[in-house]
Amino acid sequence: MQLCLDKWLAGEQHGIYRPKALRLAFHDCKLYEDGTGGCDGCLNFHDATNAEENNMLRPTIAILEKLYLEKDFPKGARPLTASPKDLGMSRADLWSFAGLVALDNVQQKSQKLCSDQTVYNLTCNDWTSPCSSPFPKEAKQLFKTGRSDCMPHPAATPKQGYLAAKVNVMPDQNGNGPMTAKFFKDNFNMTPKEGLALMGAHTLGRYSTFQTHIDYAWVRAQDSKRNQVLNNEYYKTLVAKPAHVKDKHCVGAMDGGKAKVEWHVFARLFEYYWPQDASKGWNNVPRRLLWHHEVTRAPVCDEKEEDKLGNGMADGWNGATLDNKAKNKGFPGFWEYCCAQKNEGCGVQGTCDPECTELFRTGSDT
Repeated sequence: MQLCLDKWLAGEQHGIYRPKALRLAFHDCKLYEDGTGGCDGCLNFHDATNAEENNMLRPTIAILEKLYLEKDFPKGARPLTASPKDLGMSRADLWSFAGLVALDNVQQKSQKLCSDQTVYNLTCNDWTSPCSSPFPKEAKQLFKTGRSDCMPHPAATPKQGYLAAKVNVMPDQNGNGPMTAKFFKDNFNMTPKEGLALMGAHTLGRYSTFQTHIDYAWVRAQDSKRNQVLNNEYYKTLVAKPAHVKDKHCVGAMDGGKAKVEWHVFARLFEYYWPQDASKGWNNVPRRLLWHHEVTRAPVCDEKEEDKLGNGMADGWNGATLDNKAKNKGFPGFWEYCCAQKNEGCGVQGTCDPECTELFRTGSDT
């Protein structure tokens, strides 16, 4: 366990990314379409739907498989008398243990980042809930052995024992609340509350559309610290009450209050860019709604970043009307004009120019 932690803390040199290890532990426990399976050390990669959901886990699986089959991997580890496989460990147990090691390290990382809010204000001074909560002591006693591995796919090589022959049941990523609750009930016998609690793990991880077209907008910035902290930000985003509306900056209205946050839906955007085969009729294809997290806020004034420079999502302030108004009042541009008002307390006086508050679509999720 300590070796895994050392490698993660040193920059994940062996490719086992914490959120991926957690995701693997859950994906491994999905049932097959015939009702068998679950936590059996195998995933399906030959079915198109399964492959789309599982492909991003291949690097993590490859590293764990090498660890499983070799007694002296990784380099620097204390040599074993035989490989974990030859010692009688199941692959399923190894994947589950890796997930728990990752979860333990995530908590340590979360507590470290939350311990000094002056370095990175992860809550934007919203103390209605803690930055992160420690796990109960009993959590370290969760791991149990005894899982059995699946019978691999007939085409699997000796180094691909993790390839499942059967097709996994997958949740509908475009499904609504009742559909998601039904998936957890039918496949894991979970209550809606338990399923929703498990969904909170999506607070972790980086935004990527390499495999799917889902933008985890609440952790959008690639170098964000927020995607390393396990807390309730996922749920705050769902109810349109996030502490952060722009990564690294606690920015809100011109008067210093919270930004206005709303969800809006685009019903046809997915179909425009990634059209489905509707030859069997529209009633037989899934509805794929694109939800935009829309934020109405003032510009960031404590740093000359994209709001001033006019790149990224800051183009909303760069209209000719506002810029000309700013220049007519003796300011170089809209940023200096709006930030001067903000710093002078226009919110308290009720004199803020309404054009200094703009709406931005901070990202999209299905």
